[in-house]
Amino acid sequence: MGRNSSCYRCFWPSVASLRRIGALHNQVSYTVRPDYFYAFKFHHLPFRPLQNRSGASIVGWHASWWMGLITVFRSCWSGW
Repeated sequence: MGRNSSCYRCFWPSVASLRRIGALHNQVSYTVRPDYFYAFKFHHLPFRPLQNRSGASIVGWHASWWMGLITVFRSCWSGW
């Protein structure tokens, strides 16, 4: 019971922190190559006006939620 409760406590903070990392990663990637975002990533946004650095951050935020899931489930499974 203790192991499962600690997994549940760290679930949402893990997802939120990895989403922030995804947003930061896209900021760096947008600095290096913005045309990649115009060609491949901005069509994932549900709205079109933010096709700039803010849009790249939003794409990273939305694209990295699943990494939090994998991290939490893997750490709970391994007993960390």
